[in-house]
Amino acid sequence: DVMVFAGFSQGAAMAFRAAVSAAAPRRHVIAVGGDVPPELGPEELRKLSSVLICRGAEDKWYTPGTFAADVQRLQAAGLAVQARVLAGGHEWSPEVSEAAGRFLREQATIAASE
Repeated sequence: DVMVFAGFSQGAAMAFRAAVSAAAPRRHVIAVGGDVPPELGPEELRKLSSVLICRGAEDKWYTPGTFAADVQRLQAAGLAVQARVLAGGHEWSPEVSEAAGRFLREQATIAASE
């Protein structure tokens, strides 16, 4: 079974929390414009299969420093992470939708080959 959790802004944190609590063996997160919850440590994050994390280049809420720290935390936990800085501000833009679609197709291809 595969589950995908997606969230924007504050919903990104909720997507991470829901994903680490889910029972599915494969759990993917698409997080846009929101950070990884600070209470989730490497042990919890390792429950995830992969993560797409995005921010808008002009996003004033989800700052470049927070984004970089989140990417580092996810990578340190050993996750397959795709980090994207895309055009726009604090929004789920068409570019985010395109990145999410590519991410989902890649995960489906990986799952089919296993």
